[in-house]
Order: sequence, then structure tokens, then C-alpha cells
Amino acid sequence: MMSRVHHLGLAAFLIVIAPFAWGQTKAGADTWPLRFTVGADKVQIFAPQPERINGDHFDARFAVSVKRPQDANPVFGAVWGTGVLAIDRTTRLGQLTRFTVTDARFPGMDDPGEQARISTLIGTALPEQAPPIPIDWLVAALENEQEGVVTYANDPPEIIYSERPGVLVFIDGEPLYGAVGTKDDRYDDPLYPPAKRVERVVNTPFLMLRPEGREHYLYGSGMWFTSRTIEGPWVRSFSVSKELRDIAQRVDSTAALESANADGSTVVPEIVVRTRPAVLLDFNGAPQFQPLPGTALLHATNTEDDLFLDVASQDHYLLTSGRWFATRDLRTGPWRFVPADKLPAEFARIPEGSAKDGALAHIAGTRAAQEAARDASVPQTAQVDRRTATLAVVWDGDPQFERIAGTEVESAINASVTLLRINGRYHALDKAVWFEGPTPDGPWTVSTAVPPEVNTIPPSSPVYNTRYVYIYDHTPEVVYVGYTPGYLGSYVQGGVVIYGTGYYYDPWPGPWRPRPFTWGFGVYYDPWVG
Repeated sequence: MMSRVHHLGLAAFLIVIAPFAWGQTKAGADTWPLRFTVGADKVQIFAPQPERINGDHFDARFAVSVKRPQDANPVFGAVWGTGVLAIDRTTRLGQLTRFTVTDARFPGMDDPGEQARISTLIGTALPEQAPPIPIDWLVAALENEQEGVVTYANDPPEIIYSERPGVLVFIDGEPLYGAVGTKDDRYDDPLYPPAKRVERVVNTPFLMLRPEGREHYLYGSGMWFTSRTIEGPWVRSFSVSKELRDIAQRVDSTAALESANADGSTVVPEIVVRTRPAVLLDFNGAPQFQPLPGTALLHATNTEDDLFLDVASQDHYLLTSGRWFATRDLRTGPWRFVPADKLPAEFARIPEGSAKDGALAHIAGTRAAQEAARDASVPQTAQVDRRTATLAVVWDGDPQFERIAGTEVESAINASVTLLRINGRYHALDKAVWFEGPTPDGPWTVSTAVPPEVNTIPPSSPVYNTRYVYIYDHTPEVVYVGYTPGYLGSYVQGGVVIYGTGYYYDPWPGPWRPRPFTWGFGVYYDPWVG
């Protein structure tokens, strides 16, 4: 089977669920997070995120940190469980009398026995340590969470059908050219001054060059392709100038353009260029299907894409970026979005261990989907030294800000990092660390709290991912920060993992900085690595 030549190798991704802020009651503000010591373990439990209420029972999840004697720093994780409240209807308060932990995830804590010990510890300590919970807050918090479920964009992108193995070369908008060796090129090198007149298309991760007045050259994986126009057709070239080959040698191009057949021979792909979001559905010849054992589904065998044929309806189902799209005709479409909980029942019968069991993580209600969503709640955390952490912001001209629709937040559109203006103060996010300062140029200090206005930023904004970077705690010396996978573009929708918001964010028409994307790079969730 051919390998997927149009998918880039990207880092494994995480998924985010934000800690819910406790209500504005004085008791809540004073008592959460809970801090206590059990034996030699120091524990913090952050305010609960309710998931279900039924009489005096409720289900909730908590962000938790545990520092054991062997831990240099606290270990952050998440627990889920069921609690029972003794409710006083006069005061409208509920005292937690019992809490049973049903699941716990602590990155790096690999010993199942240790995970079980911590789960028991938390289940025992919570009723002893938790303050009375305002019932009105609990109900309101659940309603807010249900009403606040984010709606992502799920309109089908252009889905390109091809019976040749191919590479989708994405250019972020109309091509922008920068002379190699100038400040407009991301690979600045004085050995190649503007006099050489070799330009690079700078708003793409692929290496695309154009000697002035001549055809375009595309390089990757040791192969060159050439075309007079961006749109193509592109043909493989074996005659390339030494100047272009030298440029390619010094550029670490991560965009692979080749793969191998089962017999080890090289695949020379078809080059498909797009300047708007698209997905390439490519086959090695005409589509070939075979039955998927235990189901009334067929799956395509001569593509690396997850493509299924439902025998009953004769509809084809394509899984891309965690979303399902269906069509009767692969070649002409049209394609339609299908929610993960509206798939034909046969999909949930895909056997674990089969050739296509990776799709189970994207089928609502399956064990694999539930596990993926749970893993999405576990934060990646770090300890930031408040004295040594620094931030440098580079502006493309004078600072420019735009108001984010529906919010009181303004976002910088020409800064080198994500930078927000909220209530006249500036908040910058760099490498999952929040900074704040009095001016667009600082001076910057490490933040000890995230402005609550950040949680109003909608998915239609390119800085939506800021909602998934948190500040858990701080001391005079350090700040404990963390992010869940939404910061890297992964979310949970309808009980399954998806990638990207589905929105296309117009690029800033200056030196190119990639905006968050959804389509075209073949990012997908792998149940083994994330």
C-alpha cells in the first residue's frame, strides 16, 4: 500500500478542556483551589466542572495537582467522578458527603497502582476538604457549560479527487514573493543578496522558488518540479541550476514530496496547488474497496485516507481533520458534513484491531472516542521562573489592533507573538506563557492570572487558542502554567476529537506568519500517540 505523500509529519497534539472558574461568591473565591496534605503528598484540587446533575448526585471533573516526595515539581492531571450532596434547601448549600473517582489521568505517572492510590486519596479527601457548594451555582455552572459549547465551522472544504498519488501544496492566499537573502525571506542569508534576483514564495511551508522572469521551481525530498504558473501543470525536472540547488541545500524543508510503493520504488507524485483550504483525496489508480469484517462497510484499500462505503446507502464517508463528510459521487460530489453521532450504526461496529480501527476515535459513543476525549482533558504543564522569563515582541510597523467581534478584546494583527489589549492593558502569549505589560512594548512580566475576557474569544478569531492556556498557581518565585490541546489546534466536538476550528483566517499582508489551520496538512488523531 502506498504511503500518504500529501500529509506532513507534525508533532503529536493535545486536546483542551479549560478549568471552570468558580462562581463570584466569596466562599468560592476564598476556598478554591483546595490545598491540603495527606501523608507526604501535597494536593491541590481546582474548582469542579459539573457534567451532570440528578437530584443529590452530580458528575464532575476536576483539575488536580499532586506533589509527592519524589516529585521535584507538582504533577498536574484531571480526575472524573460522581459526588453525593447533603442539601440544605434553606441555605441552598450542599455538603459533599461522598465522592467516587471513576477515572484519573496524570501525565508521567505510569504506574497503575500509583494512579489508583491517588484516585482513592482524592475520593476520600474531597468530602473532608470541600466547602459547602452553592446549589444555585452548581446548576448555573452546568447550564453555562452546556450553553457555552463552542460551535466550530464544519462546512466541507474543497475535496480534490485524484487517481494519482499526489501532494497538496498549500499557499496561504495569493503568492507573496520575497527575494532570497532579504528581510522578506524567512531564511535570510547574506550569501544570496537581492542581486541574484531569486524569489521565494514566502507564504507556504514548501520551498517554491522563482528566478526573475522565469518558471517556478518546487523542491522536496530530493525532487524538483517546475511550472510556468503557480497553478501548474507541474512536471519533474532533472535540470536545475546550481544556484537553486544551493538554496535548497541550506533550507531545511519539512514538506515531503515523495513516498514509496510497497516494493520500495519511489512514487513521483502529482503536484496540486491551492491558495484556499482544500483536502486531497488521492488514490493509486481507480478506487478499490474491500469489506471491513464484522460490518456492512467497505473501506478503500489504495489510499491512505480513511474512506468508507456504506453498502446500505451507497454513500462514501471520508474522515479528515476529525470530521466526517459524505457523498454519493467521489468525483463530482457534492460533499456534506455528517456529525459523529449521526453516522450509520455500522461505523460503531468497526472491530478493534482491524485495518481501520483508528476511525473509532471519531465515532461518537465508542470506547475509543471516550478515551480520546478523556485524554484531551489532561494538561501539559510547566514551571516558569518569574525572575528570568523574558519576552521580545517584534512589530511590522506601528502596532495595529483589531477588535474581536462580540468581545471587549483587541488583538494585534502585526506582532510577532499573540498580543491582546484588554481594558487598556497588554497581554502577550508566547510558547504557552502569559505575559503582561503597560504598553505594546512592555516592560513584560510573567502573568499570575489570565484575564477572564480571554474566555469570550470565539473560534472565528485566529487567537481563539489563547483560551486553552492556563495559570494554575504562583509563588513569589514561579508561576505554574499549562495548556490543553486546543492551544495546538485540537478540540472535542460532539464527543470526538477534531483538529482545527474549521475557520480560514486571512493572513496578515506582511512578512508571513502562519495562522491556525484546519485543512490540507492531513493532521489526525492517533489512539497510540495522540
